[in-house]
Amino acid sequence: MKQTIFALFMLLAAVNVAAQGYQALFEVEHGPYLQALTTNSVVVSFATSDRALSAVELREKGSQEVSTHYMTKDGLRMAYSKHNNVEIKDLRPATNYEYRIIAKPTLKYRPYDIRFGDEVQTEWYDFRTFAPDAETFTFVATTDIHDNARKCEDLLAMHDMEQAEALFMVGDIVCDISREGQAYESIIDVASRLFARNKPLYLIRGNHEVRGSHCRDLDLYFHKIDGRYYSLQRFGSTAVLMLDSGEDKADASAVFNGVKELEQYVDQEIEWLREAVRSKAWRKAAHRIVLIHIPPTSAPMRRVQQLEEILCWGSDSWGEKALDIFNNADIDLMISGHTHQFNFIPAVKGEQNYPLVINDHRSAMTVKVDGDGIDVKVINIDGEVLLEEHFQQ
Repeated sequence: MKQTIFALFMLLAAVNVAAQGYQALFEVEHGPYLQALTTNSVVVSFATSDRALSAVELREKGSQEVSTHYMTKDGLRMAYSKHNNVEIKDLRPATNYEYRIIAKPTLKYRPYDIRFGDEVQTEWYDFRTFAPDAETFTFVATTDIHDNARKCEDLLAMHDMEQAEALFMVGDIVCDISREGQAYESIIDVASRLFARNKPLYLIRGNHEVRGSHCRDLDLYFHKIDGRYYSLQRFGSTAVLMLDSGEDKADASAVFNGVKELEQYVDQEIEWLREAVRSKAWRKAAHRIVLIHIPPTSAPMRRVQQLEEILCWGSDSWGEKALDIFNNADIDLMISGHTHQFNFIPAVKGEQNYPLVINDHRSAMTVKVDGDGIDVKVINIDGEVLLEEHFQQ
């Protein structure tokens, strides 16, 4: 009997030691990083090292009053999840906030027996909501990182990230997504450390974000504004259209083996685009910027710029279907990537009524918007200035 009691005691002790060891390993592993920041809302994203019940604690800077916000789905708190995108609404415009992550590992989850481990907390971070009447807006944009986190870090080091208010990744950042967590290694961990804990990160899908066995899980990491990968957002007086260019090949291409319906998807997006550029949010903006990974260009512009050999089916398709929409939308600037070759195409009235900057795979740009117009400075990884241009309002 004594031997049985002793064995049971040792077993319980071993279980306790194992639980303590597990608890010591549990942490907020990735992030936090901000997405979809507006005048009155924000999405706080992060991942824990194991499944957990997690939340965001929020307070106005200088206040001790803290509110707690969970990621929920259909009335359920996400208590058995590693990836979190917590949307917080009803914030005040132009207001400084502080937030931190709290999380408890899920030790057991049965219908009537749910148990959590000890809570862990991050430090407090801060952000500021946008002002609805702001006349200035500064952001950094880059493209075609293709999973190279070191290159991304080097490119961002060329720009004043303290002055930037947002970071736009204009496609082919996470490349051919083939495993869980790839997005963290590609961009999120670097962006969180350098920028995105305090200011928002936006991913515009490129053709390589719609490839790979795990590409359908992209929204675990990147919030879809209004449930879509394309959106129109206002940053003070500046309107930004973030468009999903889809693939650079037709759905019927043999390499896809029947897994794509992106042509229909893009057609629906273009119908949405027709309405978006008629909206008050777009028409009443002082500045209008379009971000789209694959550049939509016309045949004459491609010949003039000697782009025939490097553009693709996707560029032709967007040019045919949407160029008239773009030409009548009073666009002040369009930014694309995809070609891996830098090119600047000035506006040509009646052909392409807006300037187009095609970024390469080794550059990033700072875009500054104010009452006088838009300033763009493109710097490559070698520190060479590829473009420094002012577009008059």
